[in-house]
Amino acid sequence: MMHLGLIGAVVGVLFVLWLIPTLIGGLFSGLWWLVKLPFRLVWLLVVEGVGGLLALLWRLFTGFFGLFGWVGTIVQWLVVIAAVVFGGMTLFSFFSGAKEQRAGSQKSGAENESRRDRTDAPPPFAQRAWALKVMGLPPTAGVSDVKRRYHELVKSEHPDRLGPNATDAERDAAQKRMERINQAYELLTR
Repeated sequence: MMHLGLIGAVVGVLFVLWLIPTLIGGLFSGLWWLVKLPFRLVWLLVVEGVGGLLALLWRLFTGFFGLFGWVGTIVQWLVVIAAVVFGGMTLFSFFSGAKEQRAGSQKSGAENESRRDRTDAPPPFAQRAWALKVMGLPPTAGVSDVKRRYHELVKSEHPDRLGPNATDAERDAAQKRMERINQAYELLTR
């Protein structure tokens, strides 16, 4: 009986002695593969172009979902359909925004002012430029410049500065200007 325990201990020690270098070797092989991956992808782009890279990505994509059989194939095509739909919506919103911007730049100054009154929010891709324009500041303006200019604009543009003889239209216009100034100030100081 004693011999079986001794044999089991020796086999266990030998297994551990084999397992540790194997695990360390596997770890280093995986790390080396990750280090080489960007260089392989660049080589693929240079040699086969974007089409080769896209073909590789498609093979990886379909191979992964192929592991799950027909359920994986269904999920794969649902992912493709969702990507096409969301990609199309993104492109549509981008190009419709560019179309509005081109149409807006062709209008006269008064029409542009009325359009800006209707759409108080700046376009998402040019928020800082819009805010600097509203505040009348150069692109190099710092936070202290923004704060100083904000206080100047509040003193000159605030609706309360209008006298008692101001019309409702003048008060509404001043209120809208002040809202834009406040929004620009928040964008530039966050």
